[in-house]
Amino acid sequence: MFRGRPVFVRYVGSMVVYRMGLGLPAALFAIFWVDELRASDSWIGIRATAAQGAPVVSYALWGRIASKKGYRLVMLCCGLGTAAYPALTGLVPAPAWLIPVAILWGFFAGGMDVSLFEGLVDAIPADQRVLYAAVNTTFANLTVLVEVIGMRATFGVAGVACLVGSILYYWLTGMRERSPTLAFRADRG
Repeated sequence: MFRGRPVFVRYVGSMVVYRMGLGLPAALFAIFWVDELRASDSWIGIRATAAQGAPVVSYALWGRIASKKGYRLVMLCCGLGTAAYPALTGLVPAPAWLIPVAILWGFFAGGMDVSLFEGLVDAIPADQRVLYAAVNTTFANLTVLVEVIGMRATFGVAGVACLVGSILYYWLTGMRERSPTLAFRADRG
């Protein structure tokens, strides 16, 4: 079914790896903050506010950069930034350090949202967007089962998976046929 659309297959394949990096530590963050760092509810709330506030600024910034330099470059830069989040979290020595790490996450997560949306739109045919978007969502929500290797090690593995998925995405989306969407964008700019 998707053989005629290698761009989409490469997009989904690289994003499965990237999302695995995001999903691996998701349930462990709160446990780590409380059990390892002894963070209070206040520290966790401030961390959440910082993480959710940073994308407010970064969406506009990364959107402008994507318009000028292309979404692939934004995805690579933001993939590196989001890869740093679980890795840095595993290195945090005290609750106060959760705040700058959360701001870093939020800043780059906004750019990932921008670039992933642009990448998906570019990878799917306009007349079958609903079907392709549904397939992408299915892969995005796959649960990854991992043996317990310890919280700190899992954070490191998650950072590496985000990094590898981002690089795969950048590399694989560069190897493609010229899409009508890209031709249209090239004509505008």
